[in-house]
This record gives sequence, C-alpha cells and structure tokens, in this order.
Amino acid sequence: QAMLRYAASLDKTGSLHPADKTLEVEQAIGVLGDFTRAWQPNLCIAMRPHVYGYPEGYSKTDEGKAKVKEMRENFVANELSKWLGYLSDMIDKNGGTFLCGGDKPTIADCLAVVNIRSFTKGHVDHVPTDCVAKANLDCRVYRAFLCLARDQGTAQHRTWIFSVDLVMIH
Repeated sequence: QAMLRYAASLDKTGSLHPADKTLEVEQAIGVLGDFTRAWQPNLCIAMRPHVYGYPEGYSKTDEGKAKVKEMRENFVANELSKWLGYLSDMIDKNGGTFLCGGDKPTIADCLAVVNIRSFTKGHVDHVPTDCVAKANLDCRVYRAFLCLARDQGTAQHRTWIFSVDLVMIH
C-alpha cells in the first residue's frame, strides 16, 4: 500500500488519490486489506501450514491436500461473493464506475483489481477462473479498469497494470 500511495504522489493530475476523496480511498483500501486477510489463510496454508497450526509438510499429505481444497472451495463458495458485494456496494454508494466515484480509477481501484485478478488468473489450485463471474455480482471496478487499459491500447498501460500486480505481490 505504501508503494501505491507513493505512485499516487507522482500523479500530477491527483486522480489516483484525490484530496476530496481521501476518506473514500482509505475506506476502500481498508476493506481490501480485510479481504486480503480473509483470503490469506486459504492461500497460504499450502505454503506454510505451520503458521496455521499444522505440521511442516502437512499440505503435501493426503489429509493436507484435502484441507487446502476444502478451505479454498469454501472461501470461493461462501466468502468471495460477500467481499465482492462490499466492493459493489461502495461503487453504488459513491455513484460511479470506480470504488470512490468518478470516471477515473484511484489507488483503491488498483488494489481492487489486483485482489480480484488473483481469483481469475488460474494460478491457485481449487479456485476456478470463472469464480468471480459466478459470484453473480457486478464487478464494475474490475471490468472498467481493464477496459481503461485496453482502450488506452499502449504497452505502457499494460506494463503499468502488470507492475501493480508485482508491487502487490511483494
């Protein structure tokens, strides 16, 4: 988040973190942080089971593999739509295409896209790439952000989105 805030400080237009939308931007970042923390055990149990009270190597056992599958499928089935709903509600509340209103993304939208893309890229076992679409919620922020990059049509914008992914991973 510090890197996103820094990137926003370099934006001469001020649209990435508008002064008049500070509360909305920071609230959205908070919700997205909660979303990440809710998902994290489901993702990380396969990599670091000992952090969650399971023995080292647990995720390589049949029981561990079943637990990872169960946790991830449960999150997708029962939690994902709740978190996407919070984002959709924020868009509705702020009357715009993006989380904080208006027709331009803020750093909160950048963070939202990274969170949502982590469920659609196909790199996490037991998380179907269509799970966001199946959540049956309007993920306007995700579509609007990706359409913005596509419409800009430059390698610079595509590189920027990829960079946002990398910043958020590290």
